[in-house]
Amino acid sequence: MAENLVNLTIDGVPVSVPNGTLIWKAAQMAQIDIPIYCYHPKMKPLGACRICIVQVEGQPRLTTACTTPVAEGMAVHSRNAVASEARAAIMEFLLINHPLDCPICDRGGECDLQDFAVAYGRGQSRFIEDKKHAAKAVDIGREIVLDRERCILCQRCVRFGEEYAQEPGLIMIERGVKMEIGTFPDQPYDSIFSGNTVEMCPVGALTSKRYRFRARPWELTATSTICPHCPVGCNIKADVRLGREVVRFRSRENDDVDDGFLCDRGRYGYTFINSLDRLTTPLLRKDGELLPATWDEALAAAAQGLANVAHHGAGAVQTIVAPTLTNEEAYLLGKLCRTVLGSGNITAPHGNFALAADYPELNSAAFNDLDGANLIILIGANPYQHQPVFDLRVKKALRGGAKLLLLRDETSDLDEFAAGTIELDVSNLDEALQAATRHPLAANDGRIVVWYDQRILFANPSAGIAVLRNLVGQLTRVGQPPLVGPLVHFSNEVGVREMLQATRLRLGQGGSQAWATRSQAGSGTQAIYIVGTEATVPEDCQFVVVQDSFLTDTAKRANVVLPAATFAEAAGTYTSTEGRVQRLRPAIQPLPGSRSHLDIIIALAATLNERFDSASYEQVFAEIAANVPLYNGLTLGKLGTKGMRRPLPSALPASLADLPADAAETLAGVARLWTRSSPPLSRALSSSCSCSPALPT
Repeated sequence: MAENLVNLTIDGVPVSVPNGTLIWKAAQMAQIDIPIYCYHPKMKPLGACRICIVQVEGQPRLTTACTTPVAEGMAVHSRNAVASEARAAIMEFLLINHPLDCPICDRGGECDLQDFAVAYGRGQSRFIEDKKHAAKAVDIGREIVLDRERCILCQRCVRFGEEYAQEPGLIMIERGVKMEIGTFPDQPYDSIFSGNTVEMCPVGALTSKRYRFRARPWELTATSTICPHCPVGCNIKADVRLGREVVRFRSRENDDVDDGFLCDRGRYGYTFINSLDRLTTPLLRKDGELLPATWDEALAAAAQGLANVAHHGAGAVQTIVAPTLTNEEAYLLGKLCRTVLGSGNITAPHGNFALAADYPELNSAAFNDLDGANLIILIGANPYQHQPVFDLRVKKALRGGAKLLLLRDETSDLDEFAAGTIELDVSNLDEALQAATRHPLAANDGRIVVWYDQRILFANPSAGIAVLRNLVGQLTRVGQPPLVGPLVHFSNEVGVREMLQATRLRLGQGGSQAWATRSQAGSGTQAIYIVGTEATVPEDCQFVVVQDSFLTDTAKRANVVLPAATFAEAAGTYTSTEGRVQRLRPAIQPLPGSRSHLDIIIALAATLNERFDSASYEQVFAEIAANVPLYNGLTLGKLGTKGMRRPLPSALPASLADLPADAAETLAGVARLWTRSSPPLSRALSSSCSCSPALPT
């Protein structure tokens, strides 16, 4: 509204911005560039580096654009003689002791200090004294190396830990000319968000051990894609060197999802892509030994073996699906099993069951609903371990004034931030939720946001859904129900679940999909088709086909092994835990000898004399949009670069009678697997950085 706008000029350009806007932000809105070092848009202004200095008419001295709010009628000059001379002097001071490391510095070619020295500095320094030297290549943690000579003390890295992640690790040591960045005595910087400090460092002071001396920016090609390591769906840029080697992941800001940050598992979990242990040729078991074969030979053997067993009935062939496949791969796989193999015996390990999507009131929350919330209730969730960037978003909401009520059965890093805690017994969920409704915090009349870990439904899904719906009713205030959302554990767990359910409902052949999460074959299984994951194979199973990127223990048990591409070589879509559909784009071509899961599924169907109408991921997505109700109307164009949430059904089911009769029994089996279903981040990080994304068996 006009009354909330402030009118000013910046370098003679009229600007109208909301009251309270900082001069630097106002300049950005007017497409006027003012340099910054210490300022970061997701943290409080500091004004430490002074490089953003400007002149404001009527003020006796120069001021920093990153800390000064606009005022009506203000006239700002960022490039006149006074401001330019002052900025050049500041740049000169910053360079007094800065080492001449540009030829070897990892930031060379993408360094703000380089760029601003050229744009705003003097052509030659007036200082001829010897430079001060400091420690170089200091190992300060699991992922980070510090070069103190290059540091300009902008304090971005320190403030990120203290203000944003709220887990101090880097600190300012000493004062005055002795001031430097460091860690607490004898304590390494081991935050799971440490990689963000490397990315936000405006110089080459903080560098990544994994990227150090690996590439120059002009050698790299960036691809916008999605992180595959958890269900948040953080946006990333995959940097590829010379068209083949993935050497770095960077954040790609999407405020609705990740707020511009990554966890270390997402940032550094790429080295398996270039692993020398990748499968590059199909394998066939001959005389008890797995031997190299051609693709035609392997596909023919797989098709023959599966077809022979399929004649024994719908349950004879079991398909075990990774919850990390794309929507398109899962959809076609379900179609292959039901229409070609005649089997609906399909399971996906660790948390893949179709329940919550049928209940809109349990799927209404989006990540950005946390912003502005008055009360956040987390039920059975430990996001620091399982959905790390969601943990950052919760802490951001708490800084904005929200209160946190935890219903937990294990400790988490959020315990110290909670205004209230209730012990959770998953076997008696109703008691804990009733305690939550009686808690003083629940009397809040503002916005209430509830996120529940879906594992709380495993023991008794029907009862769990009922008590969650009852919680919604009891927390509804003056017609305003709480916003509720599920938290799953794997990158496309939601999408795989919805694709397999859709093929069951639409095609229906071969029985009903198992709604549970089993990592081993059921009774009566004579052949198993395992796609992208590991599983326990019974000794008496006659025929096993494994489709994976590595020769896993499961693959070593197979009759046919089909080498699959990784997520970095695949195209498709993921559906995050908040129901946001986003595009996965290939950063590189599949490793020679391997094929994408989608291409393998299409080729296997063709070998079985079934040619699908959809032969590309674009065509399969169009088929999904036409046939899967939750995805009706979506197009790749609508998803754009940041995705969109798929709509939820408007009508609620009349009862829970449509749940499979064996749901409670099969889901109870999942509860026994829970302690292994999603490893703590500290362990998952190390495993995901050395091999394919870990799916415990």
